[in-house]
Amino acid sequence: MGLFSRHHDDDYVSPFDVDDSPAYISIDSQTSQVDEPAYQQPKIARSENTQTENARFKTTQSKSDRKPGGATKRQRRSWVAVIAIIVFALGSNLVAHIISAGGSSDSDDSSYSFKSPSQGNKPTRVKTGETTSFGNRKATVTIAKATTGPTDYDGHKTVIITYHWKNTGDANTTFGELAMDLQVYQSGIGLNKTYLYSRGGSSIEGYKTQSDDIKIAKGEESDATIAYQLNDATGDLYVVANQATRYHEGIVSAFKAPTSGTQYEQVQPDDIAPAPKATEVEKRKMKRISSYSGDALVSIDDVTTAPDDYQGRHTIIVTITWVNQSETNEPLSNAAKLTVTQDGSQLEMNYYTEPPLPQGYENMSFSRSVQPGVLAKATVSYVVEDPGQPVTVRLSSTYGGNDMVTKKMTPRKVE
Repeated sequence: MGLFSRHHDDDYVSPFDVDDSPAYISIDSQTSQVDEPAYQQPKIARSENTQTENARFKTTQSKSDRKPGGATKRQRRSWVAVIAIIVFALGSNLVAHIISAGGSSDSDDSSYSFKSPSQGNKPTRVKTGETTSFGNRKATVTIAKATTGPTDYDGHKTVIITYHWKNTGDANTTFGELAMDLQVYQSGIGLNKTYLYSRGGSSIEGYKTQSDDIKIAKGEESDATIAYQLNDATGDLYVVANQATRYHEGIVSAFKAPTSGTQYEQVQPDDIAPAPKATEVEKRKMKRISSYSGDALVSIDDVTTAPDDYQGRHTIIVTITWVNQSETNEPLSNAAKLTVTQDGSQLEMNYYTEPPLPQGYENMSFSRSVQPGVLAKATVSYVVEDPGQPVTVRLSSTYGGNDMVTKKMTPRKVE
């Protein structure tokens, strides 16, 4: 008896019987099973392949139910259904892989991160390498130079990284559409991206706003300039450009801070000091949070009062010390979910939009990438009804594990 036959000796009905199904199954019809916010980025890849995939699986119905020596219409439909299910499963893995490149934010929501088994021994190229992204987008990318930039809106000193690239694919594209994961580190701590604006109408030397949105044709070359907030004006830089769709492969470079002028000296990655690791004494004071994307050692250190926000609401700042215990560069948000409550009610997160920022506070530090073994601090602000009453701070695994650190504290008053 055939695998997909509807009738069985024991009256069992096969789950693969698809007599009432359409002649073909469109892969696009399956997309509702993927969360829409996480799925927005991969739509680029799927939309370009939809017609090809539909054409591949579409079955032309014959006038008769059976041809001599051929399969029945029911069998053909059954095989189409099975093949479509297999392709969708493979497609789901591709979606998960692509989603991994998306950035995370200071949020109570989990941050998804795909971890390739080969990440521990990821192949890297120094300064220049090939990259392949969605569809037929391809490019040769060079981490070209680093230049001191002007102070940004928040009052941070900045550095401008220039990525020179050549479009080697078939489609007109932008540097931004290559969807590379671009990170710059100082002493193992990731730098926040920022935007620079000219003052008095004068342009900023070596920097062009939205240069990663300039579309070029096959064979053409361009520069993309991206600014980062420096943690240390005299610190060396370690620059990483990982591929989004195969992000265990990357391009790396290093720069020594200038002793004079604005130009950083480009050097081999091994020519700068390695990021300092947390000591065993420091780690013993922390508790492990285990997660699929990487483990972290965490300690809830402090809760302090902070300036009222622009709506006049009271705010507090939670300070966390942590160590990246994974084998790859990760933000704390990949391992731990942060929740703060007062009198049983979950507090709303707050962002400071006007400089100067409160002393010791760093925007987006909960979601900035940190190199393995490095000790880092994360500060997150919340709106609170009564800053004189205790709050409960909880860090838990982003993937439903039992690891949890909880601390109840009355915000320490800071003038």
